[in-house]
Amino acid sequence: MRKTFIMIFLLITIFASLAIARYDLDGTVTVTQVYVHTAGGDYKLDISEICLNLFSRIGIEVLWKEVCLGAEKYGCVLCPFDKVIVFFKDETGLESAAVVAADKDRFAQEFLNGVPTYLTL
Repeated sequence: MRKTFIMIFLLITIFASLAIARYDLDGTVTVTQVYVHTAGGDYKLDISEICLNLFSRIGIEVLWKEVCLGAEKYGCVLCPFDKVIVFFKDETGLESAAVVAADKDRFAQEFLNGVPTYLTL
């Protein structure tokens, strides 16, 4: 009886942890490529598939920092009318692209509000 109870407890624990792990992955995407289109020229960021939650402030801050570092590296000045094109895959493998403004506040708001310019590839 005791072995049966332990076995049932272990199964419940395993299923609960899988459910929690799946819940934690919601919103996490793999950013595959990022292009920035500016008046001074276009450039591609050197990103090798980073996993981010683009629907949270922390993930957006990390991506914005990468965009700013890339602009600094290529000698570009980001203006609000410049565009950032982000290609990403979600956990199911569906590939999409988002075209967002190169302004920190608008960049964050467009991702947090659900980017209207998602393109499913």
